[in-house]
Amino acid sequence: MSQNVAPKGFINKALNFIERAGNKLPDPAILFLVLMIFIWCLSWLMSGITFPIIMHNGFGKNFGQDFDDPANIKIYTEFLIKEITS
Repeated sequence: MSQNVAPKGFINKALNFIERAGNKLPDPAILFLVLMIFIWCLSWLMSGITFPIIMHNGFGKNFGQDFDDPANIKIYTEFLIKEITS
Protein backbone atom coordinates (compact mmCIF):
# COMPACT_ATOMS: atom_id res chain seq x y z
CA MET A 1 0.00 0.00 0.00
CA SER A 2 1.14 3.50 -0.70
CA GLN A 3 0.99 6.17 1.95
CA ASN A 4 -0.16 9.70 1.27
CA VAL A 5 2.85 11.82 2.13
CA ALA A 6 2.31 15.55 2.20
CA PRO A 7 4.94 17.59 0.39
CA LYS A 8 7.53 19.06 2.72
CA GLY A 9 7.33 22.64 1.46
CA PHE A 10 7.76 25.72 3.61
CA ILE A 11 4.02 26.36 3.85
CA ASN A 12 3.26 22.82 5.01
CA LYS A 13 6.03 23.00 7.62
CA ALA A 14 4.70 26.34 8.85
CA LEU A 15 1.13 25.02 9.03
CA ASN A 16 2.27 21.90 10.89
CA PHE A 17 4.12 24.09 13.40
CA ILE A 18 1.04 26.28 13.89
CA GLU A 19 -1.14 23.21 14.38
CA ARG A 20 1.22 21.69 16.96
CA ALA A 21 1.43 25.01 18.84
CA GLY A 22 -2.37 25.41 18.72
CA ASN A 23 -2.90 21.91 20.09
CA LYS A 24 -0.81 22.80 23.16
CA LEU A 25 -3.04 25.79 24.04
CA PRO A 26 -5.80 25.38 26.62
CA ASP A 27 -9.52 25.74 25.96
CA PRO A 28 -10.50 29.20 24.57
CA ALA A 29 -12.68 29.91 27.63
CA ILE A 30 -9.68 29.33 29.91
CA LEU A 31 -7.51 31.55 27.70
CA PHE A 32 -10.14 34.29 27.90
CA LEU A 33 -10.38 34.02 31.68
CA VAL A 34 -6.60 34.07 32.18
CA LEU A 35 -6.12 37.05 29.84
CA MET A 36 -9.02 38.91 31.48
CA ILE A 37 -7.46 38.47 34.92
CA PHE A 38 -4.07 39.52 33.51
CA ILE A 39 -5.59 42.74 32.07
CA TRP A 40 -7.36 43.46 35.38
CA CYS A 41 -4.07 43.09 37.29
CA LEU A 42 -2.18 45.19 34.75
CA SER A 43 -4.85 47.87 34.93
CA TRP A 44 -4.74 47.87 38.73
CA LEU A 45 -0.93 48.15 38.74
CA MET A 46 -0.98 51.02 36.26
CA SER A 47 -3.92 52.87 37.82
CA GLY A 48 -1.62 55.16 39.78
CA ILE A 49 0.33 56.26 36.71
CA THR A 50 -0.76 59.37 34.84
CA PHE A 51 -0.43 59.31 31.06
CA PRO A 52 -0.76 62.90 29.85
CA ILE A 53 -1.95 63.46 26.31
CA ILE A 54 0.03 66.24 24.69
CA MET A 55 -1.64 67.89 21.74
CA HIS A 56 0.66 68.42 18.78
CA ASN A 57 -1.00 71.65 17.66
CA GLY A 58 -0.67 73.50 20.97
CA PHE A 59 -4.29 72.96 22.00
CA GLY A 60 -3.12 73.88 25.49
CA LYS A 61 -4.79 71.34 27.72
CA ASN A 62 -3.20 68.39 29.51
CA PHE A 63 -5.97 65.80 29.67
CA GLY A 64 -3.94 63.19 31.54
CA GLN A 65 -4.42 64.89 34.89
CA ASP A 66 -8.20 65.35 35.15
CA PHE A 67 -9.82 63.16 32.53
CA ASP A 68 -12.57 62.31 35.03
CA ASP A 69 -13.81 65.89 34.85
CA PRO A 70 -16.74 66.18 32.40
CA ALA A 71 -15.45 69.55 31.18
CA ASN A 72 -12.18 67.96 30.06
CA ILE A 73 -14.03 65.12 28.34
CA LYS A 74 -16.10 67.71 26.46
CA ILE A 75 -12.99 69.68 25.43
CA TYR A 76 -11.16 66.53 24.35
CA THR A 77 -14.17 65.27 22.38
CA GLU A 78 -14.43 68.62 20.59
CA PHE A 79 -10.71 68.42 19.82
CA LEU A 80 -11.06 64.89 18.41
CA ILE A 81 -14.00 65.89 16.19
CA LYS A 82 -12.01 68.88 14.94
CA GLU A 83 -8.94 66.72 14.23
CA ILE A 84 -10.90 63.96 12.48
CA THR A 85 -12.92 66.29 10.27
CA SER A 86 -10.06 68.59 9.28
